Amino acid sequence: MRVNGVAITPALSTSRCNGPSRFHANAFTESRDARPSCATAGALLETHEPEEALREWMNRFTASTTTKRDLKDASQAVIATGVNPFEHSRAKLAEALTRLLAPLGAGVEPLDVMTLLVAIAQTEDPGQRKRSPDLVMDGIRHGAARTAR
Repeated sequence: MRVNGVAITPALSTSRCNGPSRFHANAFTESRDARPSCATAGALLETHEPEEALREWMNRFTASTTTKRDLKDASQAVIATGVNPFEHSRAKLAEALTRLLAPLGAGVEPLDVMTLLVAIAQTEDPGQRKRSPDLVMDGIRHGAARTAR
């Protein structure tokens, strides 16, 4: 089974309790493996021009966030066990964006960019999800040009 391009391997639950099944845990873990990270940001900067690296990271982020949206039940089941799988995610993602924005000289806040990307990922229209990061990139370029003056 695939959800937004991420392979999901269902496993049968071994108990009849009301807790999350192995399916939920596997689905959620596999979706988390696909998310962009700080290490990915560094690798992208090594292999791409800064603007291309940021745009690719943004594509990965929105795809990952869309997958998480589709796996909402699985993530809620994991959270219900008392585990917070997102505990350090915001800081790590902000760190990745900081690394990607620095070479562009953009005077934008990484968390503002992340907020826009999360909103983009929530749209049901795949075409809009593909086009909207271009608007974010235009804003980042504008911020960089304004900062350079």
